[in-house]
Amino acid sequence: MAKFCIFCGNKPDKKNKEHVIPQWLSKYTGKFHSVCELGNVTDRSITFSALTFPACTACNEKFASLEAQAKDILFKIRDNKGLTAMEINVFMDWMDKIRVGLWLGQLTLANEVDEIDPKFHIADRVGRKDRFLMVERINTTGRGIGLAGISSKLFSEAPSVFQIAIDDLLFTNASEYGL
Repeated sequence: MAKFCIFCGNKPDKKNKEHVIPQWLSKYTGKFHSVCELGNVTDRSITFSALTFPACTACNEKFASLEAQAKDILFKIRDNKGLTAMEINVFMDWMDKIRVGLWLGQLTLANEVDEIDPKFHIADRVGRKDRFLMVERINTTGRGIGLAGISSKLFSEAPSVFQIAIDDLLFTNASEYGL
């Protein structure tokens, strides 16, 4: 299987590695060296620190600005501060990036990337479809990251919805035409 940039789909130019779950987030939650639960896609235990996929240096740098903005917005959400319409769109772009990145990452780990149709990558989906984001406070203590919906057969065939829990916040993200 040929290596491809998780962002653009081309052979990585000046190869780099992309953490689909950002390093800053897994470090902030204290989960950087914890095993990331990806469902039944692989029998290997993969930590958040090792959950990386090939990327072009230029693509990775382009999406790094999205990461930086999303980090600030996440902390505003955590602190119950209001968001502008632009911040909401940026945050939904970040959710698109994570959702599609997890999907491609799972297919890569399961050696099923060549079987997907249609073929698309993160840059093909971020901000390109109708989107929905629901944010809820959940009753939990401590820091952590949890993923839901990514281990289903439906997600592997149509990565339209997933959930990510970050500390006591639960984000439900959905994206599709005509949503």
